[in-house]
Amino acid sequence: SKASAVARASEDFMPNEPTLQTRHIASVAFNSMLLGEIVVPDWDMFH
Repeated sequence: SKASAVARASEDFMPNEPTLQTRHIASVAFNSMLLGEIVVPDWDMFH
């Protein structure tokens, strides 16, 4: 079995701030494309 490291792909998600939700998703998506080459990105606490 192959071991993989996990890394956070973003800052903490603030669900009470509607203006930050779209920016947060875009940030995590772009960071995950970059980090995904090295580690398994953690998409934070999406429901």
